[in-house]
Amino acid sequence: LFPSLCTITSSSPFHCTIGDASALDGNHEQAVVLFQQALDLEADQPDLDLRQQLFWEMSESYEEAGNKELAEDYRSRAADLDETDEDMDEPDDSAG
Repeated sequence: LFPSLCTITSSSPFHCTIGDASALDGNHEQAVVLFQQALDLEADQPDLDLRQQLFWEMSESYEEAGNKELAEDYRSRAADLDETDEDMDEPDDSAG
């Protein structure tokens, strides 16, 4: 009836949620670790929306932790995914 704890704790959304909680607590270093674990898990079952969210979350946590360079890197990654997503949404005019 209930999913196993292993399934729950091995999911990207779980790590993302716990990462959010850590960030809200001001523990940005722990949040980054959890967001990275979520990214690692996401790679097994790609989800561009989740990956973009994680990149934004990591950017914010790095910013709060004082690492402006990594914050900008992850902001760029999130923006690049946004552009990729927009390109996929546009109709292909080459078939016409």
